[in-house]
Amino acid sequence: MRAGVAALVLRVGARAILTSVSVGLVCHPQDGVTLEQPMASVEAAMNRSKQRGKNQVVGDVSGSAAGRLG
Repeated sequence: MRAGVAALVLRVGARAILTSVSVGLVCHPQDGVTLEQPMASVEAAMNRSKQRGKNQVVGDVSGSAAGRLG
């Protein structure tokens, strides 16, 4: 996914705009069963992703979900 986004060049008039993606990732139900719980976790993961720089994927998963992500 990141490579596809990085390869995307948006053209606005004569300007070329390069793109990147920052992603926060959680797993349901391990990271919360109500809407608010996983949303808070994914928000925190996305913010950590942005703090680490552009083009990052950061997981905020626990327990067996973390093992599935490698």
